[in-house]
Amino acid sequence: GVVDWTVKMWRTWLVARAVIGIAAYLIFGGVPGGAAPADPATPAADEHWRAGAAALQDGLNEIAEKELRVYLESTVGEPAAAERAAEAITMLARAMMEQGRTEELLNFLDAHKRWLRRALPGAIPFWRALAFFEIGRIPEALDALDRYGTRFPDSPYLDKVMRLTAWCRLKSGDTEGALALFADFDRV
Repeated sequence: GVVDWTVKMWRTWLVARAVIGIAAYLIFGGVPGGAAPADPATPAADEHWRAGAAALQDGLNEIAEKELRVYLESTVGEPAAAERAAEAITMLARAMMEQGRTEELLNFLDAHKRWLRRALPGAIPFWRALAFFEIGRIPEALDALDRYGTRFPDSPYLDKVMRLTAWCRLKSGDTEGALALFADFDRV
């Protein structure tokens, strides 16, 4: 039935991604569209990184989560892998958010805040605020976003934070504040 077909398609996708990834790595030294390795992780760990990143890009969030968790477990304690592990944690957070597992995401972020704070400044407040917004805890979302631009002026999340703050204000009844933020975003 439908379940068998879905399982077959996922397996086919995994095999195809693995073959393409191995061939691209051997021929070109990388995966087309994939991030280049930033740490001296083992080839097996690197393959989990690539598979997780590709699955996330393709919207296969459960597979992305599985592969990224394996990558993180295989690089624990490797100082050279800390920055890339923080990025993997951020991708994992995105996969969890897209699966609607916001409460679990909040716990996950708390458990990994050391790496995230060091490698990706501003990631924790953004993902926490987004999770709070998704579960309707708007005051907590606004609190997480408070003075974000001042605290993290070089964050890659600044535009997302501005839009999320506007949406939070709109949901909390501050229509004028939300419209002002949307207007500011349009000027940027």
